[in-house]
Amino acid sequence: MQMLNISVTAVNFFALFCLFGAIISRFFVFPAGVFAVQSILKAWKLFFVISLSLLTLSTFTLFILNSLDMGNGEFNTLYDLFFTLIIQTNFGHMMVICLLSILCAWAVLITIKSNERFSLAYCFLFLIFLVIAFTSSSISHAGDSGNFTLKEMVDWLHIVSAASWAGSIITVVVCCFTSFAALSKQPVLLLQLLTRLSLVSAISLLLIVCSGIYNAYWLLGSFSALATSSAGNILAIKLPAYAVD
Repeated sequence: MQMLNISVTAVNFFALFCLFGAIISRFFVFPAGVFAVQSILKAWKLFFVISLSLLTLSTFTLFILNSLDMGNGEFNTLYDLFFTLIIQTNFGHMMVICLLSILCAWAVLITIKSNERFSLAYCFLFLIFLVIAFTSSSISHAGDSGNFTLKEMVDWLHIVSAASWAGSIITVVVCCFTSFAALSKQPVLLLQLLTRLSLVSAISLLLIVCSGIYNAYWLLGSFSALATSSAGNILAIKLPAYAVD
């Protein structure tokens, strides 16, 4: 059960990262002329739908798995446990908010008919994914002291920054891979795309490092623990690696 939970959680974060990357790439990374290449536009739409589908399935599965874990794995009490979790626990509250947010995302996506690069609908989708990222922070250890604490908000910033960095790279690779030949014939457009991607990555990595340093201090209790604990050694390696990247 634990390995299944870890695997589904990994899929959930991957899907959320991809969705953040898709929205940020549409707004900031892809130059206006990129979507003139129809294959890229179609790839983006398919990528977005698949990512949202993965997020939907993984979130619902996590709700069931965590509910079973809290109910000692008894399926016969799962129905009653759902209502108890939803009413009485922060986990239940956040999962309801997350699932309703995903439902709103599907509703917004269905209403989008335009191929315009900028749209209020996409802004709304970005806000929805910010809320979903917040629910992830709220049900993690960062939310143990309550909602909207400094620890939780920094953890939320860490998730959003990582999603923006990794997600935008994944989006560009997936959407432009099959159309690289067409883009290579437009060097100015390709240069603009790579420059914008580098800028988004640089800003995201800066936020990852800053929030990561705070998380390391909160987790370990002191900066000296970076050298004296195994968790600290791992963090000490990760942070410079992000900085160099």
